[in-house]
Amino acid sequence: MLIPVLVQNTRTRKFLKEDGKWTSKVSGATVFCSAQTAIEFCLGKRLKDVGLVYRFEGFDHNVTVPLALDGIWKKG
Repeated sequence: MLIPVLVQNTRTRKFLKEDGKWTSKVSGATVFCSAQTAIEFCLGKRLKDVGLVYRFEGFDHNVTVPLALDGIWKKG
């Protein structure tokens, strides 16, 4: 069973679209097939302030997991 994974901006609560823009509508969000794919995308685009949203079919609530990617690109 695949669980759809979305990327959400933790500040604006908007969802990532396929064109790289953000939308407030879940229906317009890019659906990733796995958390790994979503994380790799976020790393590749150097996205900050994002989290993963797991959407469970038939349930009223989603599970959101914030990603701590902000410090990865800081120069040492």
